[in-house]
Amino acid sequence: MTAMGKLGNESLDDMLKEMVDEPQAPTAEVRNEKINGDTATIEYLDAKGGWSKMGFVKVGSDWKLNISKGDMQSDGPPKKP
Repeated sequence: MTAMGKLGNESLDDMLKEMVDEPQAPTAEVRNEKINGDTATIEYLDAKGGWSKMGFVKVGSDWKLNISKGDMQSDGPPKKP
């Protein structure tokens, strides 16, 4: 995370503050929850109107956001049913 902040020439604290201050999307719409043991994924409607994937990992009895390569990806704008 610190390295990500340095790429944008800002501190880790500033980067995290921006992430919390700005909503990820206009709604909290999610779909396709998949749980496989101690890992899980959901798709959420992002700010650009596309579906993005978010990964989670179970630590003890809590689910935590898993930020690693391949855990968060966008599939582009939503497809019509």
